[in-house]
Amino acid sequence: EMAVDGNEQTCWQFSTKKVKLGEAALIVALQPGSTVDELWIKNGFWYINKGLDQYTRNGRPKEIAVGFLYDGESEYRDEVKLTLRDDKERKDWQKLNLGRHENVSAVRIRVISIYKGTKFKTDVAISEVMLVEREGPAQAFVYETLQRGSKNYEVLALKERLRDLGYFKKNADLSNSYNDTCVER
Repeated sequence: EMAVDGNEQTCWQFSTKKVKLGEAALIVALQPGSTVDELWIKNGFWYINKGLDQYTRNGRPKEIAVGFLYDGESEYRDEVKLTLRDDKERKDWQKLNLGRHENVSAVRIRVISIYKGTKFKTDVAISEVMLVEREGPAQAFVYETLQRGSKNYEVLALKERLRDLGYFKKNADLSNSYNDTCVER
């Protein structure tokens, strides 16, 4: 839940002391019939607590395997193996092409290897993930009507579309918050 809540200051996390690499997995449930083309990920823990950057203190996935559970099936298949950047500046999503997968009801992200943290060497974190259809985000969980104060992936997708249309500068740092600027644009 913490990896799809639209809040990069929360995270999905596990310890390699309790779960072996290759077995640790984040499962994202989708509405049946979803199409997935890309994985967008904010790797690591994007949080600064009392001046301490939790990104470098915690481990981050390095290599992952993304598998797909298709409607009506019980086994994940068609795994795509990917290597994530160790993006210490954390300016934007890492956007990774998965190839087109239709009629998907869930996606499993297995952690194969990690970048070790400086303090918590066995704790591994992912702040946010989003599964995207090229035409827009796959609907994870429940659709929410956008309004002032909304903070979610749909807001980010809206802002990126507005940027593509010229309403935001090409290099604008876009948040997932539906604010007055978003309403104005």
